[in-house]
Formats: sequence, structure tokens, C-alpha cells
Amino acid sequence: MELSSSLKLSSPLSPSIVNNLQGSSSSYKVKFSNNTSLPKPFLQLDDRGQRLRDQHASHSSVYLRSFRKRVTAKSEGSQGWDIGRFIKTLYFFNGPPSPLKFVSSVFEKLTNGSTTEEPVNEMETSGIILVAGATGGVGRRVVDILRSRGLPVKALVRNEEKARKMLGPDIDLIVADITKENTLVPEKFKGVRKVINAVSVIVGPKEGDTPERQKYNQGVRFFEPEIKGDSPELVEYIGMKNLINAVKNGVGLENGKLLFGVGDNTFKDLPWGALDDVVMGGVSESNFIVDLTGGENGGPTGIFKGNVSTTNNGGFTSVRTKNFPEAEDLSAYDGLELRLKGDGLRYKLIVRTSQDWDTVGYTASFDTSPGQWQSVRLPFSSLRPVFRARTKSDAPPFNPASIISLQLMFSKFEYDGKLNPTFKEGPFELPLSTIRAYIQDPVTPRFVHVGSAGVTRPERPGLDLTKQPPAVRLNKELDFILTYKLKGEDLIRESGIPYAIVRPCALTEEPAGADLIFDQGDNITGKVSRDEVARICIAALESSSALNKTFEVKSTVPFSEPFTVDPENPPPEKDYNEYFKNLKDGITGKEALEQSTKDALLMDENIEHMSHALCPWNTYAFGCVKSESSCHNYKILRIYELSSDSWRVLDGVTDKWRLHHSDDVVSLKGNAYWMHKDREAGHNVLLSFDFTAEVFVSFPLPDQSDDDRRDLAMSVVREEHLAVLHHNTGTFLTEMNVWLSNKIDETKEVSWSKFLVVSFHNFKYPRYPKEMTFWVDDENRVVVTCVRDINHCDHVYIVGEDLHKHVYEVANDTWIWPCFLSYVPSLCHIPKAKEEES
Repeated sequence: MELSSSLKLSSPLSPSIVNNLQGSSSSYKVKFSNNTSLPKPFLQLDDRGQRLRDQHASHSSVYLRSFRKRVTAKSEGSQGWDIGRFIKTLYFFNGPPSPLKFVSSVFEKLTNGSTTEEPVNEMETSGIILVAGATGGVGRRVVDILRSRGLPVKALVRNEEKARKMLGPDIDLIVADITKENTLVPEKFKGVRKVINAVSVIVGPKEGDTPERQKYNQGVRFFEPEIKGDSPELVEYIGMKNLINAVKNGVGLENGKLLFGVGDNTFKDLPWGALDDVVMGGVSESNFIVDLTGGENGGPTGIFKGNVSTTNNGGFTSVRTKNFPEAEDLSAYDGLELRLKGDGLRYKLIVRTSQDWDTVGYTASFDTSPGQWQSVRLPFSSLRPVFRARTKSDAPPFNPASIISLQLMFSKFEYDGKLNPTFKEGPFELPLSTIRAYIQDPVTPRFVHVGSAGVTRPERPGLDLTKQPPAVRLNKELDFILTYKLKGEDLIRESGIPYAIVRPCALTEEPAGADLIFDQGDNITGKVSRDEVARICIAALESSSALNKTFEVKSTVPFSEPFTVDPENPPPEKDYNEYFKNLKDGITGKEALEQSTKDALLMDENIEHMSHALCPWNTYAFGCVKSESSCHNYKILRIYELSSDSWRVLDGVTDKWRLHHSDDVVSLKGNAYWMHKDREAGHNVLLSFDFTAEVFVSFPLPDQSDDDRRDLAMSVVREEHLAVLHHNTGTFLTEMNVWLSNKIDETKEVSWSKFLVVSFHNFKYPRYPKEMTFWVDDENRVVVTCVRDINHCDHVYIVGEDLHKHVYEVANDTWIWPCFLSYVPSLCHIPKAKEEES
């Protein structure tokens, strides 16, 4: 589409415009008499221009003709002037205040100028560092260090009185609450270019603490913790989302901000309009089109194209955007980058920061390489304030926070009397796929977040929790504090902001200076000084090696040993960049969790590979051979080894141990369990198969379990307990009993305790339930059951001692029985079956 030709005139021209321009657009044509000789240049809007208008007014005649006709002048060496295109130019740009002023300003830009370059006011590049959570243990230390270094800092706090008492009466504050989005007013964050976020949910002793939080400062190892105030979800996740949105425009995106062109599978367009030398009587002509397949990789691209001529004292073409509805704030960035296909010519980019038409344009020239796609970076610091072709030394510095319009130009003229050395008349074409703001290399973190070691461990199987920090062991009791801290981290990683995430181990009030260990993968435990963490955060802001890194940190000093510093002989200052240099991209500790998904897919592939050998009328048990490593050899009873893709038969298996097709099997801790009718003993027993020793073991079932096995169902509770549900299939079903076993790993014996008794006197339940499966919620003391009744209807109930909810019912005449599956994900790698050698 041709954006420059999409303009429609919204109103007829006024008589004053017709008189002033010696003609009009749309329905008017101006024809000068044959005996009139036009002076050069064609339009001059000073007192000579006034005399020219008076002269022409006495013997000019106006004819109503077509819009597309041209103004002609019988002057040697000149060509007809397209006043229609001139009027369209005026009206595309929303009608400048005065056509005469418009023509005069453009003409003077190209004809007036001096031959000397004047110095230009430099743009301010400093930015404010925002410290969120500035009254916390780490936050207040960050503020103190930044201020001692003379750096501009703002403190984001909730309590102004507390903050001024702690940080000083002259501290620059933003009083807001990240958990309340409406308090994060954009105006408060103007000028913020970097952020250190030390906000954290408050954890304190259940028994209370001193106003100075002395118990808390000793460490959570020394008290029973609980959440004080807002929940982890509100602070660590929702609060993080609000904070990122509040500062995102100010700190910028690592990949820049797209102003025009292709990005994220979309095409962002701008309202470009032609602004050629027709405004001074010339005949050059250009436009800006979008070619949907002409881009670098066959995608869309814009094309600035046209034909330039010096006829009638012309010599330039350009396209300019309409003024943006709202100014673009690019203060977080260092310049504009153009992705284009060059033609060997020199072009200009002009950036304006004022809504006025006749105003300073901040200009940079750039050369292109013929026939090559290239990226051209134009630093904001290189933009020259130009007004009417002259450098304006007294112009205000370029303000990247208030960009109003963009203009591309191919011109015979540079500025200050200079000419374009690559200029040539004739056609030109400049494909332009993107214009985006960029951050200058090397990019450093703009958002440094103080997190916590251990955030990926609550969901990591196989950990010995007795060796983990309290927050890992008590994650659930502390309202999933680490879970939401990890979710908050993910928001940072997904935001596009250049970041660093610091995960300190247990924080102490000890001084900085101890030797440190930086690690990745979320595995270490230990302690580290809050003073040290504050220094690490500040150093990360200036280190490209810390960019987009997530890492844990602790001191080499054990918990049992206090660390002190001799004031007379303090330790040397650390070069934290030496630590940052060893960090790697993409390591967060979530890799083990992601591996479990891959293992599940691989397991599906292996099972599909051997499924041809499985008989649909048989029952199979799944388990594994346990080893010291985190990965085991998985097997299916009868017996199939996934690692070797082979079946084999167990010797000496009698009917007493046989796994029948009617037996329901569960797997727990690598072994298989099912209920079996021992015909010799005359009652039901719990059978188990140990896949490591390849032996069968028999255990007793709880009381009331000697009925038909169809009255019993078994499940697994959190990879720790077995559960048995018993119901009576007699005429009147009145009661359901659920037992839980002891923790299976604690002893080789299995014992049972009654967990729940549910009476059905007061609510409806299927009289003859069949093939029941169930889940147990041991914390809320409820059971979720899935049953089929004698009328072939499937039901799902949630029942407890004082709870009964019928949540699902559907008729089902198939032989596919409804069931719940108890499955606990494992992070163990399941090896793929070996391929046969060719």
C-alpha cells in the first residue's frame, strides 16, 4: 500500500489559501500569463515574495480545472510545478499553521546556511538507580553505598516515615506499594534507568521479634518462621509483575524497542507521507510503500523510493511521519538502528522532538553499501540540531524521552553549506525493514534482583530434606514462599529487560570481606553477608558478564564460625567481575525439572516400542531397580527391561504370587503393590514385588479387608504411603473406611492406621459401586472417588467426614472403566532402548 497517497482532503480550501498560493488544490488550477517571467528561485516568501504576489495579482487568471493538472511557467530551463502534490503535502501533515510559513521554512533549510560548523550542546545521559525494598536488610545497604559513591538514587518504600528515619531526611523517595498497581504512578519513575530489587516477603518468628528484628537477623535457622503481612504470591509474583511493568519503559529492553517494521511475527507500520522539493518549486518525487515479500528473508519491508531532480532549484526527496499521537520515550536507549538494503548513497535520518512543524530537526547522515542488507546504528549523541540547513548551537540538547516524528531524506544538501558527495539525479530505492531503538554494546544488567537460594528445590525429587535450609523444608508451611519466588524470577527472564538474578544463601549481619563461592544450578547451602550481597548487586549493574545470569552465592566460612573483620586491617576490595566471568547462560536450577518432561516423552517412546509384546488381557506392574545414582533401571513385571529392550521370565513363580488380570497394581518407591486373594490362607493379602532383589513379599491388609477384592481399592499418597479404601457392596451401603500405611521407606514392615470413616446415612451414594479408584488428600482429610454404578453411570465424588460433593456424572455403556491414576513425577533419566546393530 502506498501510505503517502492515502490522504483525502477533508474540507475545501479557503479563499485566503487560494490568494496566498496563486492557485489551489483539488478543483483549482493556476495559470500564469505568457508575458510573466518567474524569478528564481520560484517561491521566495520575504518582501520580494510580497511584490511578486502583487505583480501576479494584476494579470493572473484563475481557471477551474482538474486537480491533476500542473502549474506551468514559461521560463527557460524550468519544468511544470505540481501544485496538487504541494497541497496534498500540506494537508497530509494536518495543515501547518500557515502555508507561507511552511514553504518559507523548507526553502530556507535548503538554501540558507553558513560554512562553519558550530559546537552542539551535548545530550544528558545520566540515569537514576531505583532501589526497591530500600528499608530491608540488603536494600538499605545498597542505598548507602550508592549515595557514598555520589550516584543518583531513588528509594521505593511503603513507609515514608520509616524510610527517612533509616535512610536520612534528604533521601529521594518513591512512596508506593508494589502489591498495589495503582500506587505505581508512571510519573514517579521518570528518569529511572536501572533497578536493584531487594523486595521480599516478610518472614519472622512466630513468637514475635524486637523492633530491630534481632531474632530475624540471626537467621531462620534459629526460630520457627511464619509469614508476616502480605502473602508470597502477592509480594513475590504479583508484586514483581507490577514492578516490572512500572519500570520497563525506563530501563529498556535488551533487544530494543521497535518503532517501525517487522518484529515478533508482526509488522508495525507508521503513517509516512512524502515531503519533497515540490514545496519549493522542484519536481522531485518520492513515496513510501510496504512490500509484503520484499524483505531480507522474504517477509515484509518498507521501501523509500522515488526520483530526484535539481530542476527548478530542487534536489531533495523525503518521507516524514505524521506527529505521533503520544511522544515516544526512548530515554532507556542509546540510539536508533536501521535495518536496510543499501544502494551506495548517503541518506539522512531526522528526528523531531516538538509538535511544531517549523522546528529543529536532530539529524544524522549515513552511508550505505550497494546491494547489501546492513544495520546502521545512529547514536543519539551523534544527532546534530539543524534548523533551516544550519546547525543550531543554542538548541536544547536532544531529548530521547520526547520523540514526535521521524523523517528519511535523500538530498543534494547536507548542512552548513556542505553537499552530499554521493548525490546523483535520477531514481533511487532504499528498502527499510526496521527502525528500532537499541542499547549500546556491551549491554549490562538494568534490573538486578535479590532472590533466594533453594527456589527450585521444593519440586525436586530425591533431595534429602533434612540437609536442606528451613525455607526448602517449610515451603508449603510458608505459603509456598520459594515457589512464588521462582515464579517471580521467571517474570524477569520473560520480560526482555537485561537482568541479573542473585540468589544468596542464608543472609547474615556479618561484615563483607569473606571469600566467596559463586555457583549455578541451585545446589549450594551456606551463609553470606548482607553487606556482601549489596556490593554484588551494585557491581552487577556494570558488568556485561553478569548479563542475564542467575547464580547463587555464599561465603566459604561455615555456619558454626562467625566472620569478623579487623578495622585496622580490612580485607581488600573484591573485583566481582572475576566471579561474573565464570558464570554461564541458561543455568537456573530448573533444568532438572525440565528434564523430567523429556524423560516422560522418552518413556512414552520406549513403551510404544515394546507395546507389541504386551497382552491386553494381562496385568503388568511397573517398577525400577534402585541404585546410588539418581537414575534407575526401569522394569515391567514379566519382566521387561527398558534399558535393554528385552523380556525374560522369572523362575519359581507359583500361583500364590501370580499377578492376575483382575488385580489393580500401584507403584511406590520403585516397587509394585497389589491386593491378592491368598487361597491357601483364605483371605486377602498385600503382595509386593521388589524389582531390585526380584523377590515377592507378602504383607497384611487392614481389618475388614477379607471381603471380595472388588470391595477394596488401593492408591498412593504423595509417594510416601499406601492407602486402602473399603466399602460394603451389600444392599445398604452405609459406610466407607480408608486406611493409610506407615511411610514405606521407614521399615520393611507395613502397618495401617484408620484415616477416615465416611457415613452415607445423610446423602446419596451409588448402592452398588464397581471398580472404584480414588485419591487421598491427607491434609484436608478428604477422598476423591471415581466409581461406576450398576446402571453404567460414571460418578466422581469428593467426600469427607462432613463433606459430600457429587461433581461429575455421565452415562457410559462402554467397557472403558473410569479411573484415577496415582502418579508422582520423577526426574530420573529413563534410558532409551538400545537400537539393534546393523
